[in-house]
Amino acid sequence: MKIQGKQRFSSRFRDFIPILIVCMAAALTSYLLGPGRYTQRIILLVVLWAIASSSFNIISGYGGQVVFGYMMFVGTGAYTTVLLFKFLAVSPWFGMWVGVIAAVVTALIIGLPTLRLHGAFFAVATVAFPLITFPILNHLGFEELSIPFIGHGASSMQFRDMRFYVLIATALLAIVLAIAKVVESSRFGFALRALKQNETAAESMGINTYRTKLMAFLLSAGMGALMGTLYAFGLLYVLTTHSVFGTSIIVKILSITIVGGIATVWGPPLAACLLVPIGEFLNSQFGNQYPGVQDIIYGVALIASILYMPEGIWGKIRGAFRSRPPKSPVSTEPLTVKGFTEKVADKPHGCDLFVPEPIQPATSHKGTDEPILRMENISKFFGGVHALRDVTIEVPRGKIIGVIGPNGSGKTTLFNVINGFLKPETGRITFEGQDITRLRPHSSCKLGIGRTFQVPQVLSSMTVLENIMIGAFNVWGNASRAHAEAEKVVHQVGLSNRAHDRAVGLTMWETKMLEFSRALATRPRLLLVDEPMAGLNPEEANRIGEIITAIGNSGITVIVIEHIVHSLVKIADWMVGLDDGNKVTEGLPREVISDPHIIEAYLGAKWRERHVGS
Repeated sequence: MKIQGKQRFSSRFRDFIPILIVCMAAALTSYLLGPGRYTQRIILLVVLWAIASSSFNIISGYGGQVVFGYMMFVGTGAYTTVLLFKFLAVSPWFGMWVGVIAAVVTALIIGLPTLRLHGAFFAVATVAFPLITFPILNHLGFEELSIPFIGHGASSMQFRDMRFYVLIATALLAIVLAIAKVVESSRFGFALRALKQNETAAESMGINTYRTKLMAFLLSAGMGALMGTLYAFGLLYVLTTHSVFGTSIIVKILSITIVGGIATVWGPPLAACLLVPIGEFLNSQFGNQYPGVQDIIYGVALIASILYMPEGIWGKIRGAFRSRPPKSPVSTEPLTVKGFTEKVADKPHGCDLFVPEPIQPATSHKGTDEPILRMENISKFFGGVHALRDVTIEVPRGKIIGVIGPNGSGKTTLFNVINGFLKPETGRITFEGQDITRLRPHSSCKLGIGRTFQVPQVLSSMTVLENIMIGAFNVWGNASRAHAEAEKVVHQVGLSNRAHDRAVGLTMWETKMLEFSRALATRPRLLLVDEPMAGLNPEEANRIGEIITAIGNSGITVIVIEHIVHSLVKIADWMVGLDDGNKVTEGLPREVISDPHIIEAYLGAKWRERHVGS
């Protein structure tokens, strides 16, 4: 264990060596080029915009929450530090951390209401806060704020030689890039990437999407505030509201992040090295005649990147040099791990299905007759539509329960109520004796309720292996453990040859296997399976039935919604029939499909003649 720990530490340290080398090279270049203010100013601007864009990248690149009002945090850091320095003689070294706290508190105030919004609504909502700040600061007389130059050097963060500012900025850049690297490879980073693509899928796999977004928002805001302090003391001896709260700030940050490559560590620094010097050169040469000419380079680069290189410069470079791991043949050897494997019949798609050991509750009810799930008088309305009407169902432990009914009968609504995507108007749901009526999906998943979807919720920009890792993070907080678990699962379900491919272009069978794998990786005790046979040929549908049977035999309780009733009858231990939001019947499969109401509302007389008794 000690050897493995040392190897892991050594591996992590190696990941940070390029960051250390690049930042030391930037500082050395600054020193060798001499104290010329123009040259040092450009180097400092490159580093500062790399810091701002890398900080912005945490919430907007990895998390996908575009913050058009990000300049609020840069400005908060700058103004807080300068105000403390000017009026209270507080050292900037202390004031910058007060600025960080102020920015984080501001982000908390902004984020608590707005992070519940999605897409453009969130992005536009964040712009309101810096717009509100302008008149407030102007009313207080802080539209322009002079920074007294007392020249005490390090103690006042005021240097005549700008190379000292570059040295401080490169040290901060190293810290910011190291944080980005940790985020990228951590459980937190995987959660951000998952919710960026599909919040529904992320929630169903145990990710608290709201809390994850909020934590990324606060982290990003704090790092932006640090940049604001250096920006003020290194470049702006007279601080104005527009210089740190203006829209030009977010335009540059957005452009650098997108052109370099969103959700990458090296994209923002690379784009800053290219765009900032060109912009400053244009400004020095033509700025007097054409004010704002430097912004042209950002606009042109942004448009070109979006049209021809949406993955950004670093994404393009990384894609060109990335070597794909060789494809592995599908193994048919059973896997021996803590837990168990279930052998299912050999088919053309066949493999040994690995079923991880389910999470056991603190007080186990295993071996008792107590139902694993109870729904009592559940009703759900959508306006005047009654999707569910006083539905009461008890789900026996360790069984496969089939749910049938016509379209619009409330089947998927039933699932959404069970695992927390919808809150019922009336009624109560208990799982393992615990009330889960008002729990959100991520909390239900933590308790042991897994879910697959009628329309597969694949995270297409992540690899097949990473998709399964998202599920494994429900059990394992460590990325290496989640990776190991995902490798076991992907090997056993026959997706080894696609493990390192992005989850796009998969066949329908591979997509279904990915959904099952990811759900099983969460270690559920109750698995909700929504129309698993849809889109499959008869042979594949039978194979899915065998897989569900294997899952049920492992001790996991399964509730299945399926329109291919004759296949469902073969695997279900118990069935429930819904119609128009009402539970109209339940019992053994043969009893349910013989119920006159189900035949009339759903199956039809011809179906009964064809299948009943066959």
